[in-house]
Amino acid sequence: MMKRLVAATTTAALMALSALPAAAGLAGMSERPDFAPAPMTQVKVERRAGDLFTARELGQRNLMADDVVSVTLLPSAGDAAMRSSRDDS
Repeated sequence: MMKRLVAATTTAALMALSALPAAAGLAGMSERPDFAPAPMTQVKVERRAGDLFTARELGQRNLMADDVVSVTLLPSAGDAAMRSSRDDS
């Protein structure tokens, strides 16, 4: 008799726990939140090559420091890429 009571209680508990995700879905909650990545706005900007590259990198790319290069500005690096490390203003 005791074994049947334990088995019935365990079965009832498992059924109740398995119904929780379904009940959450009906309540408008999802098991996993939907994280849609934010659209990344890419902006093309022109910068002096000397502001972006070291002397070694300029040589590897066959560029002069005053050459103007077009780069893609990503939002996460936006502020740092827009400022020149050599601008003191």
